[in-house]
Amino acid sequence: MDKMILILDDEQECVLSLKKFLAHFLHEVVITLYPKDALELIQTYKPMLVLFDYKMPEMNGDQFLEKAKALSPKTRYVLMTAYRDDLTLERFKKIGVDEVMMKPLDLEKILALIEELNP
Repeated sequence: MDKMILILDDEQECVLSLKKFLAHFLHEVVITLYPKDALELIQTYKPMLVLFDYKMPEMNGDQFLEKAKALSPKTRYVLMTAYRDDLTLERFKKIGVDEVMMKPLDLEKILALIEELNP
């Protein structure tokens, strides 16, 4: 599994600022605004971590996670969302998301998760 981190969000500013932050800590980061592109990247690179949004064009977070996990089941998947809906969060935990992070993101929490994956 590659040490790459993939960020998927339809908000360009979000992916660019998160990439800049993580690159500062010497992490290889790939970004995309489109779920279909993210799935191709997952299939090719098998990243160690995918940070993804729930509300996106093309497909929602449920559809994306199901397809992504089929392509790379060992990858860790972290849902990033601004929606504080307990039912949605509970459902994601049941279908295999490793972590749910509320927006605005806690950058220290993201770094801690990456360190846990990449000691």
